[in-house]
Amino acid sequence: MTDREYSNQWIVVRLMPSFQKIVLGRYRKRSDAQGHLDLMRRRMPKGNFLLVFDAPKLKP
Repeated sequence: MTDREYSNQWIVVRLMPSFQKIVLGRYRKRSDAQGHLDLMRRRMPKGNFLLVFDAPKLKP
């Protein structure tokens, strides 16, 4: 995992029917991701959105 991928660990996801998901954005700061999540919830009140922490995979 590169430094850039490692630093963008907060993800805003839109959940779709049939267990599909769309990644709307990746953020370094939780507050930035939360701001985007709040905006999406205001724009699409009936949409299902999640804020997810994407932890880096540990090497054995």
